[in-house]
Amino acid sequence: MWSEWVDADSITILNSPPEVTSITMLPEGNLTANQDLSVIWEQSDLDGDSESGSEIYWMVNGEREPDFDGLMIIPSESVYRDQHWSVQVIPRDGEDLGSSMTTPSRVIMNGAPETPTIILGSGTTGYLGAPDSFPELGVANSLDDLVVLASSIDPDEEPLFFDVIWYRNGYQVPELDGESLVPSERLEPGQFWEVKIIARDPWGLASQSSAIVEVSNLPPIPSWSTIPEISISGSMIMFDGSSSLDPDGTINNWLWQINGQSFSGSSAEILLGEGTHIVRLTVTDNFGSSITVQDLYSLGPVSMISNLNSEISGTDIELSWSGNAEEYRIYRSSYSTETLDEMQLVGVTNENNWNEIAPIASNLYYAVTIVVGDNEILWLDNGTNIVSVDASSVTNYVDDSPSGSLTILSIPLTIIFLLLAVSSLVISLRVKKRRSEL
Repeated sequence: MWSEWVDADSITILNSPPEVTSITMLPEGNLTANQDLSVIWEQSDLDGDSESGSEIYWMVNGEREPDFDGLMIIPSESVYRDQHWSVQVIPRDGEDLGSSMTTPSRVIMNGAPETPTIILGSGTTGYLGAPDSFPELGVANSLDDLVVLASSIDPDEEPLFFDVIWYRNGYQVPELDGESLVPSERLEPGQFWEVKIIARDPWGLASQSSAIVEVSNLPPIPSWSTIPEISISGSMIMFDGSSSLDPDGTINNWLWQINGQSFSGSSAEILLGEGTHIVRLTVTDNFGSSITVQDLYSLGPVSMISNLNSEISGTDIELSWSGNAEEYRIYRSSYSTETLDEMQLVGVTNENNWNEIAPIASNLYYAVTIVVGDNEILWLDNGTNIVSVDASSVTNYVDDSPSGSLTILSIPLTIIFLLLAVSSLVISLRVKKRRSEL
């Protein structure tokens, strides 16, 4: 037989509080004042509830710091050397608090200075110390002092001491130890200078860093002038580049481009007429750096004679022209040319006419130039200051009578003129050959 059913009293299943199983203050190892502190922990819950609302308390030197309650991370700005820190966690599962667990107390050790920040360049004054508003340094060069600006911070706010070691091309320069500046007298383009900065606190902890820089080669500065300073159109003009300079060395090469013609050397001489001319000068220093400057050079009209005429009477050739120069120079050639280099100076006069006995019985070419001050106007313009003369008729004035007397001259001019003509032709061919070989 079965007994009757009886209802039992109701039973309430209560929440099981969580329990901390492990807790760690980070970072591990020695703690210093330049490190953030943090806490991590693990907890278990019989009900499988997740962590929610756990309470965190930080202790400094055994005393709770309410300002830090609930913080997972303590910033390094609140951490100081010789403090003793610990952290307590009371776990919560969203409903109930469990039993707490506290980390062992850990001391904040002396911290090494931060790695020095270094700026290296040309300047007037170096600096070693706490971070500051540094001036902007120039590019390292051999005309200005090389300075170092270095700074570091001690996490314990202790005063710092700085050691400075300089190296030139990889070798230490002991006499500069401790200096924040390298005098410009020690610098040369192409050198490599390295500085090592060691920041030390009073307790001997240190950090270091280094920086390296190459001493730059400053580019040359092209400059030119003309001789004469006030140039005359149609005369020889010398472009002088000797005023060019190199601030940290010497100039080894000058290259000119004037109206497309190339010249080398510190100066270039060229004949220029009226118009605007392109002058380009490239200078190169002893370290291979080159700089080019280009200018426009303008000249006015060329001063020349006008109304150049020629007459031949017998064997006498006479030239006349218009002009008001104090001196005229007459050039002659046996062939047509547009440069005085291929003509012979045969006369100088202050009159507006000139004559000579024809040297050969052939076509002759004459040029008449003027002199202005100390400068001869060498510009030639066919039809203006160049004229051709047909002197082949001078052979008609040779007297071939039996007496041997000559109508004008006293010797057989025919033979002499022929010989002169042949000689002139040979000379002309040789000149042209030399020109083609240049």
